[in-house]
Amino acid sequence: MKKREWEKEKKKAEFRYDPAREKWVIISSARRGRPKITQEDMRICPFCPGNESEIPEPVLIEGDIRVIPNRFPALVNVKIKKNVRKKHFTEFTAPGYHEVVIETLRHDIKPHEIEEEHLSRVIKVYMERYKSISRDRRIKYVIIFKNYGKEAGASISHPHSQIIALPFIPPQIQKEVRNAKKLGCLTCISMRKSKSERRLVFEDEKFAVFCPPVPAFPFETWIVPKEHSGDFLSISASPQKIHSFSSAMIKTFKAMHRYFGDIHFNFMIMSFPAEEKFHWRAEIIPRKNHAIAGFEIATGIMINPFFPDETASEIRRRLR
Repeated sequence: MKKREWEKEKKKAEFRYDPAREKWVIISSARRGRPKITQEDMRICPFCPGNESEIPEPVLIEGDIRVIPNRFPALVNVKIKKNVRKKHFTEFTAPGYHEVVIETLRHDIKPHEIEEEHLSRVIKVYMERYKSISRDRRIKYVIIFKNYGKEAGASISHPHSQIIALPFIPPQIQKEVRNAKKLGCLTCISMRKSKSERRLVFEDEKFAVFCPPVPAFPFETWIVPKEHSGDFLSISASPQKIHSFSSAMIKTFKAMHRYFGDIHFNFMIMSFPAEEKFHWRAEIIPRKNHAIAGFEIATGIMINPFFPDETASEIRRRLR
């Protein structure tokens, strides 16, 4: 197939590690061209039917759900080159995967309006791509996430989520694993205490939805399987567990919509199957009443104006 003009563009990406602050940064030239599509731009939305010439060929089609390589990737699927150690930092070419899951053909449907059955199908597509990407031996960590709305970092309003695969384990995950080995599974402990500490939003037989005891963001909410496992794919063989997970997501989205209105949010699935001490979870972070400003950037310490028992109570009151 003949390459389209935008497919000929050179894409360069690097990981850079700052040893002074123990931080990784991805520098990716392809991210400069990200579009700014609004709700009114349906005729030119690249994810809408009829505009297929504006997106790469799908790697997976499941009914009306499509998975495509990100046209503006943070990572490029290339061979790992040797680390280059410079005086103050280390750099190497950033291999990996960056895919977009176009969740539906409908441009204007909101997260709280999606049918539970359809969301279960989206979750199964996540699992299929997670499993496929994880077979690549270069890949050490895969994250699935959704940025809904401009305040959450979305550049296109058409319902979609993303998958990024890294050639190393992120420091945040390493810290969680290290502390779990020393202290036990803190996610299990937090879940067990959520009821007595009034942080529980709701639960069923398979999942608990609660606000964590140390929320970095206002109304930060976790969806956690009651059965301890580090692997998101652990529920893949159970239609009941997939249904329970999608039901928990929809209930939480609807409750937050009743409280906030059309709230922008980040949704992440945190999974690490290589470590049995890790406990996988989904996190929902509404982007309201919070700004990462000078203090937070300078110190890494977040200021949250809401206590978790207060936010859990507000969400709980809006369940139906």
